Amino acid sequence: MRAYISAGHTRNLKDKGAVSPFAVEGELTHEFRNILNNELRLLGISTISDPDTTIAGDTIRFYRTLLKEKCLFIDIHFNAGSPQANGAEIIIADAATKLEIELANTLQSILAIHFRNRGVKRERDTARKQIGVLRQLPGINLLLEICFISNKNDVDIYHNNKNKLAKQFAVAILNFLTKNKL
Repeated sequence: MRAYISAGHTRNLKDKGAVSPFAVEGELTHEFRNILNNELRLLGISTISDPDTTIAGDTIRFYRTLLKEKCLFIDIHFNAGSPQANGAEIIIADAATKLEIELANTLQSILAIHFRNRGVKRERDTARKQIGVLRQLPGINLLLEICFISNKNDVDIYHNNKNKLAKQFAVAILNFLTKNKL
C-alpha cells in the first residue's frame, strides 16, 4: 500500500502560501505532511512526497510521472481569511469519483472533531473555481484545508492536536486502502 502526500506549499519564498501573524502556510504544510507520513509508515503504508523546495507547477510535474489511476494523492493546505474565519474543509474535483467522495467525507469527519466543519466542497465552490492538482493528476485526489492560519484559535487547536489528527488520518487511510484494495 502506498500514499502520495504533498505539502501544498513550501518554505520556498516563491510558494510559501498564506502568511498570518500566527503561521506561515508552507511551514505548517511541511510539518503536517511529515507527521502524517510518519504515522502512515508506522502502519505499513509507504509514502512518497514531493521535494521540499518545489513550487506548484514542479509539484504537479513530479507527481504526474508517478501517479496512476489507483493511487491515493493528498495535498495538504491551510486556509486564510479574516481573523474570524475558522474551520476545516476538504476540496474534491467537480467530477469526483465515489472513492474520492467516500474518503473526503471520512477525513472531514475527523477534522470536524477538532475544527468547525466547513464540509466537503467541489472545486467549483471554492474561490479559485479550478484547482490544478485535482484536475491534472490521475488517481484519488483530495485537497485538505486543515484550518485557518488567520485565526489564532484554529492555529492553537492545530498545534495542540496535530499528532492526534495525523494518527486519526493514518488509521482512516489504512482502512480506506485496505477496504478498496488499493
